Amino acid sequence: MSWSISHGGTPRGTFSGTQIGELGDELKAVASWQQWRRVKVVFNRRSGDPFDLSPEQAGLAGSALLEAASRLSADCASHACQIGESALRAARSGEPWVWS
Repeated sequence: MSWSISHGGTPRGTFSGTQIGELGDELKAVASWQQWRRVKVVFNRRSGDPFDLSPEQAGLAGSALLEAASRLSADCASHACQIGESALRAARSGEPWVWS
């Protein structure tokens, strides 16, 4: 399974399910409760089915990803920033943030 994320979340192709799973695991371990609450809607999914978040949800998730990035390993921090910035672009555009 691989993920393509709208609004520039995957400019160089896709993220593998493993990469997203590792990012979610690290986030859960280091994020504050408030940060995790804002991003778990993305990382608690058990299926590989496409989904989208409202612009409001995307904004919350994006800000949490960027806030937590400094406490992640280098690879996960890079992914968190790239994904978080795409979420904020979707929110600013007033468009759904789509994972497919």
